[in-house]
Amino acid sequence: MHRYIIQFSVASVLLAIVACGGSKPALISTSDINSARHAGGLSALYDKADKLIIESRGSTKEELMGIQSQIAGMLVEDKKTEIDKVLQEKKTEHGLVDRSSLTLLLASVAKMKVWDFKRYSVIVPSLKNMLDKTNHEIAE
Repeated sequence: MHRYIIQFSVASVLLAIVACGGSKPALISTSDINSARHAGGLSALYDKADKLIIESRGSTKEELMGIQSQIAGMLVEDKKTEIDKVLQEKKTEHGLVDRSSLTLLLASVAKMKVWDFKRYSVIVPSLKNMLDKTNHEIAE
């Protein structure tokens, strides 16, 4: 009987160690980033990295923060490319862009504030300035 109690105790301790040990969260690979970028899922991958950062510690956390920063850079570059394309396509011969396009662009850059506040702080005033010019021309 004493032997069964010891075996049960050892099994319980081992089970507790395995249950509490947890596993290292899967890091985000370069392949994951490239696939997400091509599929338009970088924003979701950024959010996944954010969740993993919250759950991680030490060097894993630092590595994930670096990966998230890399993803943020790609998101900002992609958004900037999109903005430049829309502005080029929608610009009139007078150098103005229609209100609806500018309003949509301003709404679309909201997440950029989290990804890269410095670039957001440059892009938003520039778009607002274009919108003001368009509104001024319409009012005249």
